[in-house]
Amino acid sequence: MTGTTELRSIYSGPIRRALERTDRHSSDLESEIADLKVLVDKAPRGIVAEGSLSTPNPVIGPNTWGNVTNVLPVLLETGRRYRVVLSIRATSNTVYPSTFGCRLSLNVGTPTVEQWRSPSADYEGGRFEWNSNGDGQQHSLTCQMMSSYGNLTVFTDATGWFYCEDVGKAP
Repeated sequence: MTGTTELRSIYSGPIRRALERTDRHSSDLESEIADLKVLVDKAPRGIVAEGSLSTPNPVIGPNTWGNVTNVLPVLLETGRRYRVVLSIRATSNTVYPSTFGCRLSLNVGTPTVEQWRSPSADYEGGRFEWNSNGDGQQHSLTCQMMSSYGNLTVFTDATGWFYCEDVGKAP
Protein backbone atom coordinates (compact mmCIF):
# COMPACT_ATOMS: atom_id res chain seq x y z
CA MET A 1 0.00 0.00 0.00
CA THR A 2 1.36 3.42 -0.85
CA GLY A 3 2.48 5.43 2.13
CA THR A 4 2.09 2.74 4.80
CA THR A 5 5.85 2.45 5.36
CA GLU A 6 6.03 6.12 6.26
CA LEU A 7 2.96 5.85 8.51
CA ARG A 8 4.36 2.78 10.30
CA SER A 9 7.55 4.64 11.12
CA ILE A 10 5.66 7.39 12.98
CA TYR A 11 2.93 5.27 14.65
CA SER A 12 3.29 2.55 17.21
CA GLY A 13 0.95 0.23 19.07
CA PRO A 14 -2.53 -0.58 17.68
CA ILE A 15 -2.29 1.83 14.74
CA ARG A 16 0.97 0.27 13.58
CA ARG A 17 -0.50 -3.27 13.93
CA ALA A 18 -3.57 -2.21 11.90
CA LEU A 19 -1.32 -0.87 9.15
CA GLU A 20 0.66 -4.13 9.10
CA ARG A 21 -2.59 -6.12 8.78
CA THR A 22 -3.63 -3.91 5.86
CA ASP A 23 -0.31 -4.65 4.13
CA ARG A 24 -0.73 -8.40 4.67
CA HIS A 25 -4.33 -8.39 3.38
CA SER A 26 -3.29 -6.31 0.40
CA SER A 27 -0.64 -8.85 -0.65
CA ASP A 28 -3.15 -11.72 -0.15
CA LEU A 29 -5.64 -9.87 -2.32
CA GLU A 30 -3.03 -9.28 -5.03
CA SER A 31 -2.23 -13.01 -5.01
CA GLU A 32 -5.92 -13.91 -5.30
CA ILE A 33 -6.35 -11.46 -8.18
CA ALA A 34 -3.36 -13.01 -9.98
CA ASP A 35 -4.88 -16.50 -9.49
CA LEU A 36 -8.23 -15.28 -10.86
CA LYS A 37 -6.53 -13.77 -13.92
CA VAL A 38 -4.97 -17.17 -14.69
CA LEU A 39 -8.38 -18.88 -14.35
CA VAL A 40 -10.11 -16.28 -16.53
CA ASP A 41 -7.40 -16.64 -19.18
CA LYS A 42 -7.98 -20.42 -19.35
CA ALA A 43 -11.78 -20.25 -19.23
CA PRO A 44 -13.99 -20.72 -22.30
CA ARG A 45 -15.41 -17.49 -23.70
CA GLY A 46 -18.37 -19.12 -25.45
CA ILE A 47 -19.77 -18.33 -28.89
CA VAL A 48 -17.65 -15.70 -30.63
CA ALA A 49 -19.41 -15.70 -34.03
CA GLU A 50 -22.73 -16.98 -35.37
CA GLY A 51 -23.33 -17.68 -39.03
CA SER A 52 -26.27 -18.79 -41.12
CA LEU A 53 -27.17 -21.67 -43.35
CA SER A 54 -27.36 -21.08 -47.10
CA THR A 55 -30.52 -20.85 -49.17
CA PRO A 56 -33.16 -23.30 -48.00
CA ASN A 57 -32.69 -26.92 -48.96
CA PRO A 58 -29.91 -26.91 -51.57
CA VAL A 59 -29.76 -29.98 -53.80
CA ILE A 60 -26.16 -30.98 -54.47
CA GLY A 61 -25.21 -33.29 -57.33
CA PRO A 62 -23.03 -36.38 -56.83
CA ASN A 63 -19.28 -35.84 -56.36
CA THR A 64 -19.76 -32.07 -56.27
CA TRP A 65 -19.11 -29.89 -53.22
CA GLY A 66 -21.99 -27.48 -52.58
CA ASN A 67 -22.21 -24.66 -50.04
CA VAL A 68 -24.51 -25.24 -47.09
CA THR A 69 -23.51 -22.13 -45.09
CA ASN A 70 -22.97 -18.49 -45.77
CA VAL A 71 -19.53 -17.02 -44.99
CA LEU A 72 -18.86 -16.58 -41.26
CA PRO A 73 -16.12 -14.00 -40.55
CA VAL A 74 -14.21 -14.64 -37.31
CA LEU A 75 -10.89 -13.75 -35.67
CA LEU A 76 -9.18 -16.82 -34.19
CA GLU A 77 -6.94 -15.40 -31.45
CA THR A 78 -3.50 -16.87 -30.91
CA GLY A 79 -3.35 -19.09 -27.83
CA ARG A 80 -7.07 -19.89 -27.82
CA ARG A 81 -8.86 -23.12 -28.79
CA TYR A 82 -12.00 -23.01 -30.98
CA ARG A 83 -14.82 -25.35 -31.95
CA VAL A 84 -16.80 -24.77 -35.14
CA VAL A 85 -20.23 -26.42 -35.18
CA LEU A 86 -22.58 -27.06 -38.09
CA SER A 87 -25.94 -28.62 -37.36
CA ILE A 88 -28.52 -29.33 -40.03
CA ARG A 89 -32.05 -30.62 -39.64
CA ALA A 90 -31.60 -33.46 -42.10
CA THR A 91 -30.17 -34.74 -45.36
CA SER A 92 -31.77 -36.98 -47.93
CA ASN A 93 -30.23 -38.78 -50.89
CA THR A 94 -31.71 -40.10 -54.12
CA VAL A 95 -29.47 -43.18 -53.85
CA TYR A 96 -29.38 -45.22 -50.67
CA PRO A 97 -27.14 -46.42 -49.17
CA SER A 98 -24.68 -43.65 -49.86
CA THR A 99 -21.86 -41.78 -48.19
CA PHE A 100 -21.80 -38.03 -47.74
CA GLY A 101 -19.11 -35.65 -46.63
CA CYS A 102 -18.97 -32.27 -44.99
CA ARG A 103 -15.93 -30.05 -45.05
CA LEU A 104 -14.96 -26.87 -43.28
CA SER A 105 -12.96 -24.18 -45.04
CA LEU A 106 -11.13 -21.70 -42.82
CA ASN A 107 -11.03 -19.34 -45.79
CA VAL A 108 -13.31 -19.38 -48.83
CA GLY A 109 -11.94 -21.76 -51.47
CA THR A 110 -9.38 -23.43 -49.21
CA PRO A 111 -10.92 -26.62 -47.79
CA THR A 112 -9.36 -27.60 -44.51
CA VAL A 113 -10.95 -30.63 -42.88
CA GLU A 114 -13.43 -33.22 -44.20
CA GLN A 115 -15.71 -35.57 -42.28
CA TRP A 116 -17.51 -38.46 -44.00
CA ARG A 117 -20.55 -40.47 -42.92
CA SER A 118 -22.54 -43.44 -44.10
CA PRO A 119 -26.02 -42.64 -42.80
CA SER A 120 -28.11 -45.46 -41.41
CA ALA A 121 -31.29 -44.02 -42.97
CA ASP A 122 -32.30 -42.20 -46.14
CA TYR A 123 -33.37 -39.15 -44.10
CA GLU A 124 -31.03 -38.20 -41.28
CA GLY A 125 -29.96 -35.12 -39.33
CA GLY A 126 -26.38 -34.18 -38.91
CA ARG A 127 -24.02 -32.37 -36.60
CA PHE A 128 -20.40 -31.73 -37.49
CA GLU A 129 -17.68 -30.29 -35.24
CA TRP A 130 -14.14 -29.18 -35.91
CA ASN A 131 -11.56 -28.07 -33.34
CA SER A 132 -8.70 -25.71 -34.09
CA ASN A 133 -6.12 -23.56 -32.33
CA GLY A 134 -6.24 -19.85 -33.04
CA ASP A 135 -3.53 -18.33 -35.20
CA GLY A 136 -4.21 -14.61 -34.71
CA GLN A 137 -5.74 -14.32 -38.18
CA GLN A 138 -9.13 -13.25 -39.49
CA HIS A 139 -10.91 -16.17 -41.23
CA SER A 140 -13.98 -16.61 -43.43
CA LEU A 141 -15.50 -19.94 -42.41
CA THR A 142 -17.75 -21.91 -44.77
CA CYS A 143 -19.06 -25.47 -44.95
CA GLN A 144 -19.75 -27.56 -48.03
CA MET A 145 -21.31 -31.00 -48.43
CA MET A 146 -21.34 -33.66 -51.13
CA SER A 147 -22.59 -37.18 -51.73
CA SER A 148 -20.63 -39.98 -53.30
CA TYR A 149 -23.78 -41.24 -55.11
CA GLY A 150 -27.02 -39.53 -56.10
CA ASN A 151 -28.32 -36.05 -55.39
CA LEU A 152 -28.01 -34.87 -51.80
CA THR A 153 -30.72 -32.58 -50.42
CA VAL A 154 -29.57 -30.65 -47.36
CA PHE A 155 -32.50 -29.38 -45.30
CA THR A 156 -31.27 -26.00 -44.12
CA ASP A 157 -34.71 -24.40 -43.83
CA ALA A 158 -35.18 -24.78 -40.07
CA THR A 159 -33.57 -25.83 -36.79
CA GLY A 160 -29.99 -25.66 -37.93
CA TRP A 161 -27.04 -23.56 -36.85
CA PHE A 162 -23.47 -22.64 -37.71
CA TYR A 163 -21.23 -21.03 -35.12
CA CYS A 164 -17.70 -20.71 -33.74
CA GLU A 165 -17.04 -20.88 -30.02
CA ASP A 166 -13.99 -20.25 -27.88
CA VAL A 167 -13.53 -23.37 -25.70
CA GLY A 168 -10.58 -22.14 -23.65
CA LYS A 169 -6.85 -21.70 -23.73
CA ALA A 170 -5.04 -23.78 -26.35
CA PRO A 171 -2.99 -26.66 -24.94
